Amino acid sequence: YQRRVRAAVVQAGDTFDVRLSLFNVGAAASGSITVSLFASLNGFLTDFDLLLDTATLPSVGAGGRLQHTIRNVRATWFSGQRFIFVRWEAASTCHVSSDRQHAIVGSVNKIGVIASYFE
Repeated sequence: YQRRVRAAVVQAGDTFDVRLSLFNVGAAASGSITVSLFASLNGFLTDFDLLLDTATLPSVGAGGRLQHTIRNVRATWFSGQRFIFVRWEAASTCHVSSDRQHAIVGSVNKIGVIASYFE
């Protein structure tokens, strides 16, 4: 994977983009790939972290690479800095990027939250 979050700071109600490059280092095509984005208070992905978006991507051939941008991801947490994680799952047993199934792609700080803003 390559890491890239296109906006480091967002205002309440704003969105940001995440650009991903996934590499299939396996010997067979991956089958479809499901990627999920999460916001975390710390550098650890847990069941308590906030799911932001999910996308299904096409198969990546053996040794191939897929670039994809997930656009308009909404910062749905109340305020403050969050680590943005991507988690991926391939339909087949190939290894996409590495044996790890998640990585930090950057961080986003949500500012300008007003008292009447509810999520």
